[in-house]
Amino acid sequence: MTDGPLGAFSDLLRAHADELEVWDAEGGVPREFVASLASTGVLGAMLGPEAGGTAWTVPEYVTACRRLAGHSPSAQTLLTAHAMVCRAVERWGSASSRKDLEPLARGEALGAFALTDDSAGSDARRLGTSAVEQPGGWRLDGVKRWVCFGLQASHLLVFAKADQGDVAFVVLSSDPGVRIEPDEPVRGLATAHLAKVHLEGTLVAADRMVARPGFAVSQVATRTLRLGRLCVAAGALGIAERCRDLLIAHSTSRQQFGGPLSDLGGVRSKIAEAALSTLAAEHCVREAAEALEHDDPEVERLVIAAKLTATAAATTAARAAAQVHGARGLVAGSVVDRRVQDARAMEIIEGNTELLTDAFVTQSLAEWRQRRQERAVPREGGQIRTGGAE
Repeated sequence: MTDGPLGAFSDLLRAHADELEVWDAEGGVPREFVASLASTGVLGAMLGPEAGGTAWTVPEYVTACRRLAGHSPSAQTLLTAHAMVCRAVERWGSASSRKDLEPLARGEALGAFALTDDSAGSDARRLGTSAVEQPGGWRLDGVKRWVCFGLQASHLLVFAKADQGDVAFVVLSSDPGVRIEPDEPVRGLATAHLAKVHLEGTLVAADRMVARPGFAVSQVATRTLRLGRLCVAAGALGIAERCRDLLIAHSTSRQQFGGPLSDLGGVRSKIAEAALSTLAAEHCVREAAEALEHDDPEVERLVIAAKLTATAAATTAARAAAQVHGARGLVAGSVVDRRVQDARAMEIIEGNTELLTDAFVTQSLAEWRQRRQERAVPREGGQIRTGGAE
């Protein structure tokens, strides 16, 4: 793939590579760098020209996520969250809420995805935040947790439960009744500007609803999470590639027992594990990106496969790098230590590994039954004969 619209974005990463490492370790990217990101078109990449966007392809955007995560997985969560909000508002938002898309595309406003409640985690249907219809709008009450880039975002896509069904709204951080504070410190993605969002009698205009009641989780969240999970998979791939390279660089330069570490059989097996898992993840992420771009019927299964494969690769490569670095891999705050923690976080966000594994198995069994049914051949007596193993 040629760089195309990615050219300016990649140039920016190269110019700020050292600073990104510092920001990743010490507090997250500053707002000034976000403005620089916006100048490359990446924040409007998932929006069409009519919304002021730059209309990148999904594979191009996924490549951007992958490259940024190689420098700072925490910074890459901005691309994930912002794209999810942009896609949801463009697809399901009212004419009024779509007016927000141009400032989002220009990076003058940032989006954050607020699904997880204080009282519920992976079970999105157990929404704890309430929405009560009132004349001219809705009243929201609840607490949203672990909102990536929530400390910088101006536009929050908030999911809540109403008597009429699950709902979603664009809530502004400046709306009365919205209180945002830093969430509890976490080890992985520690500089992702995680926020706890308190909604305390927050009044939201009716035209800020995204999709009609009863469709917020089944349509808006589900389809938006598809893009989010692919972006997370790309970020995990970026971690895996960085850790593979750290592992190889250290093992070829570190002299032990009369030669480089890379001459030792045990170390070579670690290199193989990291390189092979990263290669497999690259193929899965690329295939899923193409499927989402072309609305392939298999897209859901492919995206889940990409997230599972890429996050497993990130964990494998990070642990291998830590093991071969020895005591250096245990130094708190070192790049290897941070990548180990980031890889763990990638296995949790946008659908944890256990949840997605179960979904993938369900889909695989359904696909097998479908293939088995298609192979069924009628025979005498109206009985069915099937091919393959019984």
